Amino acid sequence: MSKISVKEAAHLFVLLIVVLFSSCEENTPKVKFNEIMCNNLNYATDEIYFNYSDWIELKNITDDLLDISGYTINDSRNSNGWKIPDGTILSAGGYQLFWADGKDNRNHTNFKLKNSGESLYLYNTEGLIVDSIKPNNQIVDVSYGYSSKGKLGYFNSPTPNAENSSTVIVKPNIQIPVIDEGPQLVQSGYQIKLMKPTNNLTIRYTLDCSNPNASSKEYQAPIQIDNTTIIRAICIDQNGLASDIITKSYIIRKPTNVPILSLVTDSRNLWDDHIGIYTVGKNGSAGQIGPVANWNRDWERPANVEFFEKSDTVKVNEQAGIKILGLYISAWPQKPFGIYFRKKYGKSKVNYPFFPEKEANEYSHLIIRVADWNDTGIRDGLMTNIVAETTEIDCQGYRPVATYINGEFWGIYNLREKQNENYLMLNHGVDPNKVDLIEYKIGKINVIEGSGDDFRQMMEFCQNNSLVDPDNYKAIAEQIDLDNYLDYYIAELYFANSDWPGNNLKCWKSQQEGSKWRWILYDLDTGFDFLHAGYAKFNSLNHALTIKGDAHHNPPHSTLLFRSLMMNKEFVQKFLQRYAVHLNTTLATNRVKSIVEKTANDIQQLIPEQAKKWEKSPILPGGYSFYKTPEKWQKNVDLLKDFADERNPYIWQMLMASFQITETVNISLGTTVGGFCSLAGVELNKKYSGKHFKNVPVVVKAITKEGYEFVGWKGDTRKEASIQIVPSQNISLAPIFRKIS
Repeated sequence: MSKISVKEAAHLFVLLIVVLFSSCEENTPKVKFNEIMCNNLNYATDEIYFNYSDWIELKNITDDLLDISGYTINDSRNSNGWKIPDGTILSAGGYQLFWADGKDNRNHTNFKLKNSGESLYLYNTEGLIVDSIKPNNQIVDVSYGYSSKGKLGYFNSPTPNAENSSTVIVKPNIQIPVIDEGPQLVQSGYQIKLMKPTNNLTIRYTLDCSNPNASSKEYQAPIQIDNTTIIRAICIDQNGLASDIITKSYIIRKPTNVPILSLVTDSRNLWDDHIGIYTVGKNGSAGQIGPVANWNRDWERPANVEFFEKSDTVKVNEQAGIKILGLYISAWPQKPFGIYFRKKYGKSKVNYPFFPEKEANEYSHLIIRVADWNDTGIRDGLMTNIVAETTEIDCQGYRPVATYINGEFWGIYNLREKQNENYLMLNHGVDPNKVDLIEYKIGKINVIEGSGDDFRQMMEFCQNNSLVDPDNYKAIAEQIDLDNYLDYYIAELYFANSDWPGNNLKCWKSQQEGSKWRWILYDLDTGFDFLHAGYAKFNSLNHALTIKGDAHHNPPHSTLLFRSLMMNKEFVQKFLQRYAVHLNTTLATNRVKSIVEKTANDIQQLIPEQAKKWEKSPILPGGYSFYKTPEKWQKNVDLLKDFADERNPYIWQMLMASFQITETVNISLGTTVGGFCSLAGVELNKKYSGKHFKNVPVVVKAITKEGYEFVGWKGDTRKEASIQIVPSQNISLAPIFRKIS
């Protein structure tokens, strides 16, 4: 090996220094996380979707243009994160904002941020970590990042796409103001008292529903109110940092038996042309009817939700998100809302028994609907009330509520459960992450949760195989809950719901082995002759069996399963005799009329107020007009009773004509100590007598109470607890039980 000269050695040394320096320069970070907001509830909306989404800001810390195309951001230590789009170039010392909203479009990432705090990582195109940041628990509308001097902490005044403040707040911990516990349904002259949790804080408040801030009026003395008033207050510390907002509604009104719901949000969230969800605005989209409008956008806005029972104190006071719902009725003056409790607002669930008839008391979602708003306002809830307790149908909870929006009476709404995976968990105890939930919407089949594979396979089997064959029928019958399915169709057919089954149909099953499909009753607004067009004599059976229905209401695929099942003799027999039981009980004319009366009476005292609120409403698309006077509302309620008078006799006529049955006979079932009977699968815990279809087989079963055993039948010599009868004449049976010694 030859020796090198001193000169050559010196040259190599210089070259090595240059290479090392260049290498170090290449690995020196050029971009970093500068500021992030993980709990953006009211601060700012993005420029495309106009949502209050969380955001991430990067900063170029060099004096040159910097191309960060292909860099990735991830909320886990993995370089396979969201890729920054091509053409993303930062100016010298410049900034780039990314919205963490899951939209995956331009500067919108494919992931969201957790307000509890999580690490974020920035990778270059070679998969090397360039920077990382881990925010602590985040404060509403407060950002987190590096000050202009490089210190990490919170910013009371966020500065997206601009230089950060020179100072940060390291460990904020600010308590909300204390508002006197006491009544909130009050009389004029009531005084509201606020208190500071600690002396080093200042209370700022608003009375116009806007979000209070450091510039809002300072609280110094009790506030006397003469009208319904919304107070929203915060505490401000010596650094100018604000607490969360506390909101309370003080409502001046006469007592009512109907619960009261108060929704409060900054008025911009409702009426602003750019971000308001209740207005036509300037950023709208097309709906099913009405103008291109903001209310058709899938926008969620922060709101405070209070729920009052009959007493004058609030039972629920929580932050939530609200959305305008509905394809058609979203264009009506009184619009429906979805209410969403999420961790970002405070709590992901609210513990309260909103629906006393149900065991569930934990809700992540609620809905307030307006149903047949222009006609009676009770149709949807009425039909639920008719069948909820006596059938096997999955029904939403229902309560009418007197609703205030930003302190103004906004009318009577129907409070309902939202039918999603959480509804199934609450009502059936199934794993919400392991359910298949299907809907027919405007003639199309949609998968809401889970998979639609099993449902499609069941439909394909019906399409390709006749259920006249007992084995084929059994293959389908084992996949559906027959009692639920029969009751569901019996109800829909009785209600004369014309906006079905191609629309407003939902069914579900657990993904657990052996689970069966069940059907959910919802959105019955067009039932009970909503059109006032003689639908008490609407042949709903033909509507549900047609192969030539229209694309919206009953296209062929929506009637396929029912048509296929109706080809089977055993199913038809079960359908007919079970329908007869319900016509004699659940759907008996007098019972239905009494439920109409009660449901209407629940809201009758609010009708004058409702009529006055919306009396100037224009004619709606489709020619619908609001009733405008209590007298007109009462006439519409009377039409519901007329429907009940006519519908039951017509159903008998429709079924007998459709199945060529000419006679009926009477079946009577007695009761004795120790048990009761079921007829066609419907449990009858009291004496029963009703007409049935002659010569159509039906199963009678003795159901034994604890401590007794079945002995036999009075009126039949058989000893089996379950017997099939073919009623060729009037039949009278009674089960016989004896006490177990």
